[in-house]
Amino acid sequence: DYAAPRSSSPFQLGSLVILEASVEAPGHPSLRLYADRCVVSPSPYPLDSPGYEFITNHGAGLALCVSEATRDDRLRFVIDAAVGVTAKEDATMLYIGCHLSVTLAGKPADSLHKACFLHGPTFSWRTVDEEGSSDVCACCRSNDCSAATTDPSGQQYS
Repeated sequence: DYAAPRSSSPFQLGSLVILEASVEAPGHPSLRLYADRCVVSPSPYPLDSPGYEFITNHGAGLALCVSEATRDDRLRFVIDAAVGVTAKEDATMLYIGCHLSVTLAGKPADSLHKACFLHGPTFSWRTVDEEGSSDVCACCRSNDCSAATTDPSGQQYS
């Protein structure tokens, strides 16, 4: 439930963790928020240490992550609290860190600014944007979304 912040921070393994990120820029044109990379780690600095990446490749959400883009300026995630925990680890505390980016809200998604998920039944990458094309998610399959980007006219740029 995204209605209010959770009253306590501990989660039991196997429970769902609901996260929300938003951007506010008063007086600025509308912005669209993207998660480029998200990591869960036993380190309090998860982006700077080894961990389990549940969002990678500039917006490719892995199977254990469900994301939704309900508004351009807000992202919502639901992940399993066991994400990133292995039997070898004795972590009593896990940290989540994300690298976020923004574009102007009207700018079409591209390989560096997208929100994709792995669709289990078809094992294909799809966009969470109901109006967008899943073509922007094609680079998720090759695990290389940092190369050239294609704009809607088909022209590539870096």
